[in-house]
Amino acid sequence: MPWISVCQKGKKKACRIGEVKLALRLIRGKSRLSGSPLVATVGNFDGLHIGHRALLERVLEARDSELPEAACAVISFYPHPAQVLREEKPRLYLTSLRKKFQLLDKIGVDALILLRFDHALSSMDAKTFMEKYLIGQFNVEYLILGSDTSFGKGRKKSPDELAAAFKAFGRKAEVVPVVRYGSRKVGSGWIRDCILEGDLDAASRMLGRPYSVVGRVVRGAGVGRRSLVPTANIAFGRHLMPPKGVYAGFVKRNDNLHNAVINLGLRPTLGGGDTVLEAHVTDCKDFECRGEIVEAYFLKWLREEIKFDSLDALRAQIAKDIELADGVCARYRRDLDI
Repeated sequence: MPWISVCQKGKKKACRIGEVKLALRLIRGKSRLSGSPLVATVGNFDGLHIGHRALLERVLEARDSELPEAACAVISFYPHPAQVLREEKPRLYLTSLRKKFQLLDKIGVDALILLRFDHALSSMDAKTFMEKYLIGQFNVEYLILGSDTSFGKGRKKSPDELAAAFKAFGRKAEVVPVVRYGSRKVGSGWIRDCILEGDLDAASRMLGRPYSVVGRVVRGAGVGRRSLVPTANIAFGRHLMPPKGVYAGFVKRNDNLHNAVINLGLRPTLGGGDTVLEAHVTDCKDFECRGEIVEAYFLKWLREEIKFDSLDALRAQIAKDIELADGVCARYRRDLDI
């Protein structure tokens, strides 16, 4: 049987994702999952974009109007099915599990149920998956499906066919209409393309927030702090990253949002090396967060990385970057909810 983890808000025990221990309080826990019915949806939800939000809002509405005694749940898979089925190298994500938990919590979802996706689960047809897991394991009474939701061996059934199959068990199901940006359907694949191409404006509109990465602040070489400006070096792990360059952005530490100049690149003036993500917080002189987990938001691309002839020339450019970044951050703060 696939490994299962049910993560509930209010449960302070750690949740294990494979061998990675995430010590988080996860998702709204009212101790209802053990016996109460669920209104649920199924999917990967990478990015938790505006299409996902419309789907989840319908889950909440259905619970409130038709099954007020039920809990709202997202049933998802780990690792991403594409990584297992296509034997890809480790997949780069739009949202880490930590960020996904936070976003689901903010939306008001009660529980995230993770099924370990492996070849055994991938070979299970949709009807068996419904009978064994959705109904038998989790008591899903009402299933809400997205316009492109697909599960079961070979992903052969359309969302409408999946809804009909679930109704055949005497339970409720529906398909939520597509959400569009311009003339195209919003989807994680399109958002990934926008980020890789540097179109942060389109990506942020479809995400419903600026694109961000979550990571731990690690020890750097210390050159910036000694000779230029202090920076936080952020380990970005398996996040999908935009093109290299200098960005205006925010750094979020706990619940505090700070203006920042963010550099993603090789630091050519300082000798190059591996790609690093470093952020200089501009509105706090004594910003010290080594060892902590922070979130870096990419707001606007400012310039390419440049190899300067001297540190003095680099300092002068950093001063210009700070001025530009603070202006960008001021405009974003007016109507930002992150």
